[in-house]
Amino acid sequence: MNIRDLPFNMSYRFNEQLREVPINPHQMKQGIIYLKKRALEEEDECAAAKTYGHIGVYERILGELTSSERHLLLAIYLYDRHADTIGEFLNTIRLGHTYHWQEQWDKANETFQLLIEQLKADEDLHIYEDFVYQYYGKCLLDQRIVS
Repeated sequence: MNIRDLPFNMSYRFNEQLREVPINPHQMKQGIIYLKKRALEEEDECAAAKTYGHIGVYERILGELTSSERHLLLAIYLYDRHADTIGEFLNTIRLGHTYHWQEQWDKANETFQLLIEQLKADEDLHIYEDFVYQYYGKCLLDQRIVS
């Protein structure tokens, strides 16, 4: 399923702190409900994992951080079950971002450091290197570790 085909407005903008803010929170919440139903009906676990990853992102944007963490962990679990390294890696980036927004600094830093180690070990992941450093850098900035 293409996320752009959803019958709800899932768009967002960036605020002064460079955090995503939903354009229409009500529509985004309705979209999440729709995605949850679709994920539960999905027979293909990798397709369900992709949907759970999207749910986790939108929940983070809405500030539903505990649920975001739960859905991202589910996506990671399903991708791991099917040895989908890329899907697992991408959702781990998203999970680190959620830990950042939760201000669980130890978990966030540990997650991003693990991702950097994976980048060093697997050339197929290098295409995502910019994302890892971007999100980790923002996380460190918000911790006031870098300026």
